[in-house]
Amino acid sequence: MIQRIQTIYLLIVAGISAGLTFVFDLWKTAEGEPLFAQDE
Repeated sequence: MIQRIQTIYLLIVAGISAGLTFVFDLWKTAEGEPLFAQDE
């Protein structure tokens, strides 16, 4: 039972973490511009 709850929490956190990479900048370039996951 505890393993199921931990698995659900792990999936929730992984989903939130993956979603936040598109909202917040990953890092800033040398010019100071933010770089997002979808930038090309």
